[in-house]
Amino acid sequence: MAFSTVTVTPQLTTSVWAAPPTAIVLHATAGSTARSSIDHLRSVGLGYHVIIARDGRDTAKTINADGSDPIVYFCTPFANRAAHVGSNVPIEGGGGRIANRCAIGISLANRQNGEAYTAKQIAVLSEIIEHVKVKSSRGTAPIRCRSTARRWPRNTG
Repeated sequence: MAFSTVTVTPQLTTSVWAAPPTAIVLHATAGSTARSSIDHLRSVGLGYHVIIARDGRDTAKTINADGSDPIVYFCTPFANRAAHVGSNVPIEGGGGRIANRCAIGISLANRQNGEAYTAKQIAVLSEIIEHVKVKSSRGTAPIRCRSTARRWPRNTG
């Protein structure tokens, strides 16, 4: 699949990996557009490695997506780590390792209000995961695939 890419400058939060990443954590931005999520993350000192927009216009709602190939925002190089989950959140099955220290963070633009992801977002996500797995398999710590879905305990009151 063809998709357009944007390298975010300046990069979102970044530091050097102490050890190669061994996991991928998937997120939903909970914001209207990928770009607005990047602006918010920058303002609070957080970031993802990648954010996948709903379409080529970075539409604010899935229902309005035009079916074009999504923009992929590269916010932090895969060679560096990003602060994409709480600072002390352990990775499930990671032997107590903290997620930010061992996981690549990929987010899909989505409000987390029941809206669906676009088919093209999922296709691009699959390509990026395969790319990360192939790059990882050349190193000493391959990415292991495992799925755990959890709803964020967000206060909705």
